[in-house]
Amino acid sequence: MRRQTLWLLSLTALLLATLIGGLAAADIASADRDHGGRGERGRGNDDHPRGRPAHIAWEQREVEIALAPGETKTIVVNFTASQDIAHATLDVRPGRATLDAAPGDLGAVRAGQSYSVTLTAHLPADERRPHRRAQLFVHDGQRTLAPPLRVDIRNTAAKERDEDEDDGEDGPAHLSWTPSLVLGSVTAGGTFSATASFVSDRALDDARVRVRTLFGLDLDVEPKELGDIAANQAVTLTLTARAPIAPTLPVLLGRVQIVADDAQVGPLLWVLLHVTPAPAADQTAPVVTASQSPEANVNGWNNADVQVTLAASDNEGGSGVAAIHYRVNEGAEVVVSGATAAITVSAEGATTITFRAVDGAGNTSAESQHVVRIDRTAPTVTATQVSSSTLTLTATDNAGGSGVADVRFRVDGGSEIVVSGATATIVLSATTTTTVTFRASDRAGNVSAEQSLSMQLSSAIGPAALSLSAAAAHVAAATMGGDDARSQPAEPAQPAEPAQPAEPAQPAQPGEGAQPAEPAQPAQPAEPALPGHATGHGAGQATALAAAVVRTELGAALGLTRP
Repeated sequence: MRRQTLWLLSLTALLLATLIGGLAAADIASADRDHGGRGERGRGNDDHPRGRPAHIAWEQREVEIALAPGETKTIVVNFTASQDIAHATLDVRPGRATLDAAPGDLGAVRAGQSYSVTLTAHLPADERRPHRRAQLFVHDGQRTLAPPLRVDIRNTAAKERDEDEDDGEDGPAHLSWTPSLVLGSVTAGGTFSATASFVSDRALDDARVRVRTLFGLDLDVEPKELGDIAANQAVTLTLTARAPIAPTLPVLLGRVQIVADDAQVGPLLWVLLHVTPAPAADQTAPVVTASQSPEANVNGWNNADVQVTLAASDNEGGSGVAAIHYRVNEGAEVVVSGATAAITVSAEGATTITFRAVDGAGNTSAESQHVVRIDRTAPTVTATQVSSSTLTLTATDNAGGSGVADVRFRVDGGSEIVVSGATATIVLSATTTTTVTFRASDRAGNVSAEQSLSMQLSSAIGPAALSLSAAAAHVAAATMGGDDARSQPAEPAQPAEPAQPAEPAQPAQPGEGAQPAEPAQPAQPAEPALPGHATGHGAGQATALAAAVVRTELGAALGLTRP
């Protein structure tokens, strides 16, 4: 550590001794932060990756506008560019005076073509100084193009500066910096931040910051526009330095200069950074996952808005997640800086989100998809009376919806019966009024409003969809009519009485023994299928038992009481 510090101090002394004079006297190929953002270049720089920047030729390099305090005046100036500019804008640094330029957005500028700019200048009503200076720049979207148009706004109500207006100031202002030199270390492609403050022994008017750098350093200082500064007023600046990914030298140099009323104020603040090699290249793509809130139900559907969160992470020691890219359905791709992105989905139906992540080294993850299904609309149910004793309930869902899950109904306020699917059939027999209440639900959990229908019926026999035991189902139709005319033939089955064995047991009268043909009548097996048959034979007993099962099962299912 001590050896590195000595090396930095030695290198600092050498560089300062050899370069301070040259930097102070000439406009070296450097990034000029006099007004624009990062990436601007000063005039004379030929190593910009896109070639030499365009040169602006003003009809007049400097114009004067004479104003009284509180007065506004408009003039027109013209310029041409040495090269085509895809998109040019105007940038005004007005100083304490107000200077507007129109149009602010020039659009495409053609080389050699003359362009007019309207300047509107205004002098504050309390202005006492005889001159205020402003500058007008043309910007190509990446950098400020040289040279600017200098505008001298002259106060017609003020005398030229004399000893009485110098406020007793002798000589130029002098700055005291803390620290006087900014030293630091930064990895290739990394960032370094620091603060520095200064105090001036004289009042400064229209002060601003000018930054220049060497060896690929990208240095930004905030704030850039300082305005009027009182004598002995402390001003703090925030410095953010960015090292190139592949620096040509292990050292980066920059300087910060204060300019007041278009005059440089010294001394400068120097920034010297030692560049350390970047860590090993990151060749692993980040991982990105999707989650949603609320989660989908068991059928994969929601019935309210859903927020999808995309979260990416990079490998340990990697370059870090730079951005998440996503698109909704077939829409345009959206890029969100950082490791998370939030998307709100409100459209009904299926919405597909396709996403990927990119890290700082440019590694991109494979595309993944997350599908959100939303259905807010409940199904509709219609009741159709198929016959005098049959009612059919039919449910339909909205187009693109989740689909009908089940139909639910109650008969005369009994327990609710749930039938899976979109239809349910209820078979009834008539004499009294029966009320059927029904509704339906879809796979997203939406439930329709309850409806009811009253019919002149006796009692509910039950829905066709109910499952009965095999024996009961076999005789269900006959059992339902156990009290009607179809059950009356059970009485002729009483010929079982002649089958009493006591009478035929007398073998002494063979002539009468020819009469046993009549007891053969109970052997007719087709008739006992009727539930009213009650003989001692096994077939008749099974039939009666099955009828009892039907009555028991249907009565329990529908809450009915059979006599």
